[in-house]
Amino acid sequence: MRWSLLGLLLAFPLVAGEMPKLRDPGEMIALYGGEGSLAILRQPSAVKVCRLREVAKAAKGGEDVVTLNRISYERGPWKTLSADHAQQIQAQLLKVSNYDWKSISFCDPNYNYRVCFQANGDHLTIDYCLSCQELLVSKNGAKVGDKLFESPVFLKVLRDLFPEDQAPQGVTK
Repeated sequence: MRWSLLGLLLAFPLVAGEMPKLRDPGEMIALYGGEGSLAILRQPSAVKVCRLREVAKAAKGGEDVVTLNRISYERGPWKTLSADHAQQIQAQLLKVSNYDWKSISFCDPNYNYRVCFQANGDHLTIDYCLSCQELLVSKNGAKVGDKLFESPVFLKVLRDLFPEDQAPQGVTK
């Protein structure tokens, strides 16, 4: 794994059990759509996750169907994350070295999971594709960014929450 000075500085507080305070040149801020969105990620009042399943065009419609990049998904039941799981997910999303800042995905993502951070009436939504490891970030329903993201810890938390699913890439039972 490649480490940058910034990555090392951000990783150190995680060892001590603290959430990192971001001081990056702007890529992370741009990905999440501004400091306000990062504040939701850093200090949510609630964190929940659900499974996404692609649905046929004929099945479109209804409250539990979302459309991302022209593909419709049925949203499974929400699961509220424990404080431990929420902290693990937060730490991985805030870890700069988990993102591939140089590559562009040529995949047409098929999102599998949705993580929602809530704070002060706002929602920061993270949709994740297991196949290409692309992460799509939305704030209050509007897309703000996407990036390739790789974290075995993030995948392990999803595996813990959804043991009935086939193992996400890189995670064994």
